[in-house]
Amino acid sequence: MKPTVPAGRHRLIEGDENVLAAGLSDLFIELEVHVQARHQDARMLVDTRVFGDLELLHTNVVRGGFSVVRSQELVARSVSNSFFVGCILDGVANFYQESRKVSLQASDLAVLDSTRPYRIDVDGHLDALWIRVPRHRIEGRMPSAAEILAQRIDGSSGTGHLTSSLVTASLKEAERLSASESMRISNALLDLLCLSLEIDRSQDDRRPLHILRRIQNHIDANIADPSLSRETIARSHGISARYLSKIFEREGLSVAKWIRLRRLELSRQRIEAPDSANTTISEIAFACGFTDVSSFNRAFKRYFGATPSSLRRDRLSGGAARVATP
Repeated sequence: MKPTVPAGRHRLIEGDENVLAAGLSDLFIELEVHVQARHQDARMLVDTRVFGDLELLHTNVVRGGFSVVRSQELVARSVSNSFFVGCILDGVANFYQESRKVSLQASDLAVLDSTRPYRIDVDGHLDALWIRVPRHRIEGRMPSAAEILAQRIDGSSGTGHLTSSLVTASLKEAERLSASESMRISNALLDLLCLSLEIDRSQDDRRPLHILRRIQNHIDANIADPSLSRETIARSHGISARYLSKIFEREGLSVAKWIRLRRLELSRQRIEAPDSANTTISEIAFACGFTDVSSFNRAFKRYFGATPSSLRRDRLSGGAARVATP
């Protein structure tokens, strides 16, 4: 029997702003809630489930108008280091972050960073899906994550429509997918999401972030080198190993863990590549810097929920294609 995604949690949150704040903080991260004066309380249905290494949180506000606030004070004392992708299924909401405001309606999406203050205004009914995404899963795909915050992704056309459709389909099909299928679809979902975002690549980032991106590109270019380490990377870029570690702190990961995650991500991409059928799993493992195939297989299965060989069989048989269409 194939490993399945764990069943979700279902919850009703009903009451004043204190009850709402406690319930949302338990499910998401530390939050404040300010209920609008004309509303005494709120009523919300919540369903959560794991999806690969992402978490889907489906919230349906059936009564009440309020603002959800992630204040600077809450950020300062929090250990959360994730992004949240919001997809509006029905209703309207306003997102505020980094001095930006974006109004979202049905099928639209936007990204919020839990390490920076933000506010979400809900005026009455709102049916939405929120996706908790580990920081490295987005920042590894983007040149500058700060530019994507509170940016509206139009879910009615183009890649935004494809992204929104896949998000909606993932919510509907989550219980019927295996762990490995969920991980593969989550990768496609994040690729589409980042493709949908408008990034001004002509602007140079602040120096530490610029160095970080340059080093991340260096890691990808030298991923086959098993001696790749914090010390060798720092030396090749003329900085201290301590400073390199400090730059990576914003990712919520050590340099070593970033290298390991990139090796796993790149090996998955090569295994799933259409032209990889004549390349052995061992060759791919060594090309991504792993020195032992057994440890590679164990790490791959632990991270993706499937062995490299089973993932390849799935791709060759087209086993996940049926779930990609809403």
